[in-house]
Amino acid sequence: MGLNKIFKSAVKTIFKTFSDFIINDVVLIYPDPDYNPVSGEVGGTPTTLVIDEIIFVDYEKKEIDGDIIRSLDKKALIQAVSITIGTIDTDMKLEIDGDTWDIVDVTLDPSKSLYETQSRRP
Repeated sequence: MGLNKIFKSAVKTIFKTFSDFIINDVVLIYPDPDYNPVSGEVGGTPTTLVIDEIIFVDYEKKEIDGDIIRSLDKKALIQAVSITIGTIDTDMKLEIDGDTWDIVDVTLDPSKSLYETQSRRP
């Protein structure tokens, strides 16, 4: 079994193990495609994608530096197979239980199985 298959299996195990932290039906909001950078006008409706489940947790105290990672920031773990339109980027937002969170940082593991986002309320 290759390393990629092992990691993909590990991601599934993580989601089963941490089921208490899973939030269902999270909306990923893509940037508005009708933004006019010259006039600054925004039109149209942003594209959205409902993600079945994410793990959404606080950062550990040792990770919080007050600048890059703030005390109210959250970490979201998202299975890459859930993202059926493009990839996750920092110009996107998450909508969780009616609250909007800016994605301020995002990484994708080397096997391209798991996104980790740093999310912050605007």
